[in-house]
Amino acid sequence: MTGSADPIILEPFKDWSVPGTPLSWYQSYNDVKHNRATAFSDASLQNLLLAVGGLFILLAQGFKPPLFLPSNSTIDRDTRRFTAYFEEFPLFLEGSV
Repeated sequence: MTGSADPIILEPFKDWSVPGTPLSWYQSYNDVKHNRATAFSDASLQNLLLAVGGLFILLAQGFKPPLFLPSNSTIDRDTRRFTAYFEEFPLFLEGSV
C-alpha cells in the first residue's frame, strides 16, 4: 500500500523537557480511568499512539536497538537518539537509547 500521507511524529516524553510537567497522555489516561463520565473525550487515538510509542521507547531502551527497530531506522551514536520509521504506517518515533 503506497500513500502520500504526511508521517505522524510522536515524542511521548517531550512534556518532560519542562521540569515538573506531567505527561499529557498519561494525565488523560488517569483522568479517564478515575472519572470516565466527564473525561471520556480524553480517550483519543493520539493519546493511545503516544502511550504505545512510550512503551516502544521503554522496550527499545531495555533491549537496545536494533532488536525492535525496522531496517530503515537510524541511530545517532553520538546523541544516542533513534528514529524509527514504519513504511506500512507513516510513523516516526523519536527517543533516546
